[in-house]
Amino acid sequence: MSKFTIRKIYLYLFSLVGLILIIMGSVGLINLGLQLTFFKDALEYEYGYVQLPYPYFLDDLKFDETINKIELTNEQKQSLERWKNDYENYKQKAEKIGYIPYIADTLTRSIALLIVGIPIYIYHWGVIKREHNKEENTD
Repeated sequence: MSKFTIRKIYLYLFSLVGLILIIMGSVGLINLGLQLTFFKDALEYEYGYVQLPYPYFLDDLKFDETINKIELTNEQKQSLERWKNDYENYKQKAEKIGYIPYIADTLTRSIALLIVGIPIYIYHWGVIKREHNKEENTD
């Protein structure tokens, strides 16, 4: 019968930690894969790009006609034009980028968990197996 020493507790504990990291990384990769293949609507709902607020009064009016009808100074009209251009540029950029930041973040986190977890688990479990085999041969 083998005794539980601090060394064995340490080895089993770190094997468990490595296994947990592997599981977390694998779950993250599987989750990302499912979101990218089958559940695209959930991905869009949760991680879609955020649109900048748009002046609601412009929804019913044509922007170019409205800007000329409202009494504004030339500086204010130029400011509104710049805002419109900035808004359109932001909207196009956000649509191009889409979910890439979320995908990259999830992918790197999951791979990092696997890179750390696999060696921890393999090393510590290997030491446990070697010691267990050594104990069996000496008994």
